[in-house]
Amino acid sequence: MSHFNEHNLEMTIRELLERQGYEYQSGETIHKKLSEVMLLDDLYMFLMERYADE
Repeated sequence: MSHFNEHNLEMTIRELLERQGYEYQSGETIHKKLSEVMLLDDLYMFLMERYADE
């Protein structure tokens, strides 16, 4: 019987996301400053909606 471990969980989730059209990219290949927000557009939209009345 094979054991389900963290690696197997990650590979299963990755496969499910790839089936939905997401492309995998290793974090080690993403070049950015540590202080840089990766999802800047998403953060901007969230803040605009959250504080729209202010």
